[in-house]
Amino acid sequence: MTYLNTMTMRNVTEFIIQWMKAIVAGLINAPNNLDGYLVPLLIGAPGIGKTAIIRIAAKLMTWDLLLIHLGTADGGDVQGLPFPDPENERIAYLMGDQLNAIFSATKMTLCFFDDVHGADRHNGVQAGLMQFLHARELNGRKVPDCVHFILAANGREHSSGGQGMNGPLKERCLHHLRR
Repeated sequence: MTYLNTMTMRNVTEFIIQWMKAIVAGLINAPNNLDGYLVPLLIGAPGIGKTAIIRIAAKLMTWDLLLIHLGTADGGDVQGLPFPDPENERIAYLMGDQLNAIFSATKMTLCFFDDVHGADRHNGVQAGLMQFLHARELNGRKVPDCVHFILAANGREHSSGGQGMNGPLKERCLHHLRR
């Protein structure tokens, strides 16, 4: 894991845009190279511009942007709500609008999971996120190749009430961009 501690907002924005360009150029190929695909993680104090950086990068690259705030999410928001499917004799999952947007994307889409530090470790939020980042699927549904993930969190010193990120989740991150 690389720590870039002294980056300005402009430097971080340029880094994210270069990461997005590398995806477009095929230098980072998440669907075919799962073990080598690591997700950028922005860490910093509240209000320093993490979300603004992502909005700017998506706009400049003309990618769709989907923002999902994990600090207030529960397991159903990230994994879907299970219900019995008697026709197929299995459990199926009802997915909300944000999950449906991920799975129905047809053009380059940046899915930004914000407030990861506040995501509950015990009700399935971080487990659902791990399915996206590690397997690029959720409950057997494959994430489209055009969807790419990025995370943001407040640093520990600014995470009042948050549970923090679990170790395996941190290990899936390309860089910790601290500011």
